[in-house]
Amino acid sequence: MVSKQLDRISREIERVWDTDRGAIPWDETTLRRLNDGLSDLIAETDSQLEEWQLEVDARQELQQRILCALPEAERMKRLWWNEQHAFYADLVERMDRHFNYDESASVTFSMTTLEVLFLVRLLIEEGVIQTETLRPVFRYLSRYGHTERHSKLSYDSLKKRYSLRHEGSRKKVKQILMNLIRRIDQGLPRG
Repeated sequence: MVSKQLDRISREIERVWDTDRGAIPWDETTLRRLNDGLSDLIAETDSQLEEWQLEVDARQELQQRILCALPEAERMKRLWWNEQHAFYADLVERMDRHFNYDESASVTFSMTTLEVLFLVRLLIEEGVIQTETLRPVFRYLSRYGHTERHSKLSYDSLKKRYSLRHEGSRKKVKQILMNLIRRIDQGLPRG
């Protein structure tokens, strides 16, 4: 959403800048188009921020009313705290999606999903990727990752398959890593 609009504006700026036909490419029409695009984006973002603020304000008022009357039963308290967690997790997810998600961005792995997960597991266990939870890894892969066989990777499927041991995946990832080591030994091409 926002990232896609920013990318479009950025590409327009670079396109105008790269247009060198012996004249200065900036003119009133170009500047108006860029300013209008940025103003529209700011207005949309401001409107979204106001909507989220209303949600947080309403949630805060609800919390103040319920906290002073929260039942002593542990089960009810647990339900209440679970609901608070769900609210915050959902809001942060929506905010992240609004600012960062670009449905046209993708990365295609020439590996199977199990091979990708095995490689990710190795990277995490060796400390190359450092994360407190696997959620951001699975979220990234499900949003932007594809394999040659699957155009969309499911978050839930990635979670379920992450711990699976698959001998074929282990062998394939080992071969890929050996090939990478060979390339490092040969020296990467400059450029």
